[in-house]
Amino acid sequence: MKHASYSNIVVVLVVVLVAVFASCQPDQVCRETMEVGLVGELKETYYDKNQQPQLCTVWDSITVQGIGNSEALYANSKYLTKIVLPLHTTMDSTQYTLTYHGLTDTLTIGHTHLLTFVSVECGCVPEHDLISIRHTHHWIDSVEVATTAVNRLGETNIYIRHLR
Repeated sequence: MKHASYSNIVVVLVVVLVAVFASCQPDQVCRETMEVGLVGELKETYYDKNQQPQLCTVWDSITVQGIGNSEALYANSKYLTKIVLPLHTTMDSTQYTLTYHGLTDTLTIGHTHLLTFVSVECGCVPEHDLISIRHTHHWIDSVEVATTAVNRLGETNIYIRHLR
């Protein structure tokens, strides 16, 4: 009799463990598929010793902070090839300060927001369309829009240009 109850406990334990692990997978998949943010890349032009223009695409010593947020999204980060900036889901604009080599610019992003259905398990994800980009000119020379759709694909949305 003890043997039968022991095997029942083992079966119940296995079923519970399978249920727990199976239920965790959709959450992980949902987190990965729900990440949406404006993707920005730096295009820095500098001149070598022969006065030939060179292009650098790696962020070095950059701090990015959302205006109104107490923590920096990137804090003196080095060797970045891109930055991902979450956009407000309840307001039509989002602002960030970008500090690069001691100079700070403000980036103001005008955008729409729309909830897009992903799946029953994951629900909806906020996606955006860029309407406008404004910036100050302390170190940023220009901002070029590559694509206006800010979605889960992770495509580059803007190029931030700096001439050194």
